[in-house]
Amino acid sequence: MPSTQSQFKPGQSGNPGGRPKGERRVRELAQQNTIEALDALVHVMRTGRPSERVAAANAILDRGWGRPMQAVNVDTTLRMSLVDLLASMQMADADPPLIE
Repeated sequence: MPSTQSQFKPGQSGNPGGRPKGERRVRELAQQNTIEALDALVHVMRTGRPSERVAAANAILDRGWGRPMQAVNVDTTLRMSLVDLLASMQMADADPPLIE
C-alpha cells in the first residue's frame, strides 16, 4: 500500500491538468484524413494480395456499419442452492460439488 504522503488528498484530482492536448490533435488529424484513408483501404481492397484485400474490406465495413454484435449464451440454471454450494466449498476434506 502506498504511503499516505504519496496518496491524493480528499478533493484533489489524480490528473489536475486533464487529458493531454496532443491526444485531441491526433484525433482531429485522423478525422481530417478519413477520406484519404478510406480511399487507401479501397485501393488495397481492389489491388492487394488476398489477405490484404480481406483486411481492408473488413476495416471498411467496420467503420461504415460497426462491428458485428457478439452473441453470448449464458446458462443460468443451477440445480444446487447457493447456500449448499457455499457450504460445500467450506468443507476442506469434501470433494468439489457436483452440479447436475
